Amino acid sequence: MSVTWDYRLLAHQDERGHIEFYAVHEVYYDNGDITSWTAEPVELTDGSPAEIVEIFQTVAKDLLASPTLLIQEDTQTLEILPLISKEGDT
Repeated sequence: MSVTWDYRLLAHQDERGHIEFYAVHEVYYDNGDITSWTAEPVELTDGSPAEIVEIFQTVAKDLLASPTLLIQEDTQTLEILPLISKEGDT
């Protein structure tokens, strides 16, 4: 068993199924398959200024390396969304 995790951008939907907001979550993997994610977005405010900068660098690296995921609340699964360009277009 190889459990790993990274930061991922998750899209949260409103009750009509429209994307309401995006947030950074920790996503956990077992042998490369997503097994779970944090229920609440991560808070990026703990630590010294240098530690916070290091966390932001790690978050940026992780978010650029993996596509955004959409939370399917009804089934508690994640779906890959189309890539978002650096300009914010889908």
